[in-house]
Amino acid sequence: MEAMPAVGVDLRTGSRRFHLLMAGTFMLIAFAGFTPTYWARLASGTFHAPPIVHIHGMLMFFWTAFYFIQAGWVAAGRIATHRAWGLAGISLFTALICSIIATKVTTLRLDDAAGFGGRPPSWRCRLPWQPCC
Repeated sequence: MEAMPAVGVDLRTGSRRFHLLMAGTFMLIAFAGFTPTYWARLASGTFHAPPIVHIHGMLMFFWTAFYFIQAGWVAAGRIATHRAWGLAGISLFTALICSIIATKVTTLRLDDAAGFGGRPPSWRCRLPWQPCC
C-alpha cells in the first residue's frame, strides 16, 4: 500500500514533464514554421507588411511563449502561480484573436486596392481544353 502513492507521484511528475516537453515542441514547431516566411525575411529586411502584421506576430510570439511558461509552472509544481496568471493568458489570447481579425481585414482591403478583389474568371476559362471566352 505504501508504494502506490509514490507511483502516483511519479506518474504526475512524468505527466507534467511530458506536457512541458510537448509545449516546448509546439513552440519550436511554430517558430520554425514561420522562419522562412517571416523571421528570416524580417531579419534580412525584405519583409514589408502593414504594422498590424507585426503586432499580430508579436502577440503570437508572446502567447506561444506564455503557453510554454504556463506549462513550466505546472511542471515545477507551482500551480498557484499558473492559476494566478491564467486571466493574463486569456486576455492575451483575446488580443491575439482581435489581431487575427484586424490583420485579415487589412490584407483583404490591400488586396482589393491592388486589384485582387475583382470577379474571378469563369471555370470555363480555367480549363486547359476549353477556349477562354
